[in-house]
Amino acid sequence: MASIIKRKSKYSVVYYYIDSEGEKRQRWESFDSHKDALKRKSEVEFKIIEGTFIPPTKQKVCDLAAAQ
Repeated sequence: MASIIKRKSKYSVVYYYIDSEGEKRQRWESFDSHKDALKRKSEVEFKIIEGTFIPPTKQKVCDLAAAQ
């Protein structure tokens, strides 16, 4: 589901998700330590299996606050 890739001195967690338009997207998240990357990888996989994963959006905070 998710994988960890070392890039120079950083670690990246790479995973796929379906966006709000129904398209498959790839997401890269960078971390300073392997321990932090492993923690995020576990969290993403658990949420996907559980069905509570919320994919990232491009919505701005000010737009979100105005909608409420």
